[in-house]
Order: sequence, then structure tokens, then C-alpha cells
Amino acid sequence: MTVSDQQGWRLRRVGDRVRTLRHARDMSQERLATLAGTARSTIVVLEGGGRNITLGTLFGIADALSVRAAALLDDRTHQTYDGAGATGNTGGTREYP
Repeated sequence: MTVSDQQGWRLRRVGDRVRTLRHARDMSQERLATLAGTARSTIVVLEGGGRNITLGTLFGIADALSVRAAALLDDRTHQTYDGAGATGNTGGTREYP
């Protein structure tokens, strides 16, 4: 697999994770974009695996979905998030897929 192939595969996986988390929250692309501070077209292309986004956009999307940014990048990361960076299932944190 070439570097370009690997990057395309990774972008598709991030897009798949964003879509899955958005659907789990019954959230429209428009609502996610608004909460993340980005354009709906960014979400559309990202979910299709066709956009390389900035870290700022990644963090905005993660915050809008109430997940750690790492959860969008790594299949193995499905931790809880309380908005202040704490993980685990204690004191007011919520668990997300």
C-alpha cells in the first residue's frame, strides 16, 4: 500500500467515525457544522473521505460530538469525555461509542 493509499484509507476511516458518531446523536450535518464552527460542505466532504482537515477543525468536530479528538483518529479509542479532558465513567462524564 502506498503512502497515498494509506492516507486515503485513513481519511475515509475518520469520515466514517464522524458519520457514525453524528448519526448516534441524531445530528444533521448542518447542526454538526454549526456546533463545530465549520461549513456543512466540510462535513459532507470529510464524511466522504475526501478532505484533509486542520487540527482546529478536528477539535471543533470532536467537541461538537462530545468525544476526544483521538476517538476520531483511532478505532481503539472510545473513551468518555466530560469536556475538560477527563476520561473514565465517573462524576458527570458520559460514555460514547
